[in-house]
Amino acid sequence: MNEAISLTVVCIFVVFSALLILMFTYKILGYFFERSQKKEAQKAAEPVVQKPVVSANVEDDNVVAAIALALQMFEAENMHDTESYVLTMNPSSSDWQNRARNFRKYPKQK
Repeated sequence: MNEAISLTVVCIFVVFSALLILMFTYKILGYFFERSQKKEAQKAAEPVVQKPVVSANVEDDNVVAAIALALQMFEAENMHDTESYVLTMNPSSSDWQNRARNFRKYPKQK
């Protein structure tokens, strides 16, 4: 009886110590990954300053307006697709359905 209690205590100690080791390992790995993600985010967050293009030519403004209108019309047409919401499944034969390869013998029905 004494051996069973000591074996139980040792097993519980081993399991909980393994869980604690895993917990600390994951916390340390999470800390390092979080730091690397913050560094990457800071590098990516550097502002890119672009000067706006100022056009003094009326023809250029008309071209830009035509392109903008074409893009807007393209997005408006493709944004809402009409779906039929009908799923069509065509039956296909496979070896799973082949009766010649089926190993189960069906009883003869009279």
